[in-house]
Amino acid sequence: MSRDISPLFTSLVSSIRPTIPELSPTFKEEKKKKKNSPTGFEFSFQTRAESLHSSLKVLSNYLKRIHQLTAGTLGNSTKQRLHAELTENVTVLIEQCTLLLAQLKDLIHTTKDINQSKTSIHDDSNNNNNQLISHRLTIHKLLSEELDSLKKIRESEIRRQQRLIEFSGNLATGVRSVADCGANVTAYLKRSNKYDNNDTKLRRRGDNKDINKNNDVLNYHESRQEENFTENELRTLEVENQILYQHFTQEKDELHQVAKKISEIGHLNQTLSEHLMEQLETTEKIADSSVTATEYIRQGNELLREAINSKATVQFWMLFILIILTFSLHFLDWFYP
Repeated sequence: MSRDISPLFTSLVSSIRPTIPELSPTFKEEKKKKKNSPTGFEFSFQTRAESLHSSLKVLSNYLKRIHQLTAGTLGNSTKQRLHAELTENVTVLIEQCTLLLAQLKDLIHTTKDINQSKTSIHDDSNNNNNQLISHRLTIHKLLSEELDSLKKIRESEIRRQQRLIEFSGNLATGVRSVADCGANVTAYLKRSNKYDNNDTKLRRRGDNKDINKNNDVLNYHESRQEENFTENELRTLEVENQILYQHFTQEKDELHQVAKKISEIGHLNQTLSEHLMEQLETTEKIADSSVTATEYIRQGNELLREAINSKATVQFWMLFILIILTFSLHFLDWFYP
């Protein structure tokens, strides 16, 4: 026995529908804003902060490498080239880091504006947003302080390099002046040998006085230059001078070795040229012998051809004679039976 249950179903649905709580319009608007709001702020801030932190680490490593190379760049072209490349990379990294810091600051301001424009329902969300903004501000502050410290290190390194260049230039001028004084003294002594012994003694005394004066002046200038440097800088300069001396001695040894190798290469080239000349002579002899052999072979072929032709004619005449003899015998047998 069947029965229609549609009215029962409609009554149940009507009784259940009022129990479902309707969503408030503010909650709906907030949900729409969440859907429409850009969700990539947090991700972009995190990724940019991480990239800035990694680039700052790379920048600090570059600065350490530059500090290590500054002592040995003088007189070494490869190190100078590497030093220039590192300084260029450092400038590019500093520009990138400043740009990333500016982008992080702009992101913080945009998140502030978005949170202020939102009309949130709960206070917990406001507290969380404020904590997030303060956390980002502290991250920005720490990264900016680290970048400023690296910039200061770079500026101090540039000043140190300028001081080293100036000091090396002063040393070079001092060495040139001392060499010129020594050359003048030797020339003057050679001229004075033409005169008497007394005059030479007096003039040598005068030259010694001049040399002492020049040495006093040089010592005074060196003392004035040493007063402008600190103890650490003087120690570093001494270490760098030792490194330069060792570098020049190594280069001198390498030049001697290169000269020896060049002389050995010359001897090897000479022996190789002699060997090649011998091989050329042997190849010429082989070519001559091959030409004569081909001529002999050609002559032998001609002789063989002539012999074959003469043999063929002899065979022909022998066969002809045999045929005639046989014919004559048969004819005689037939004629005289």
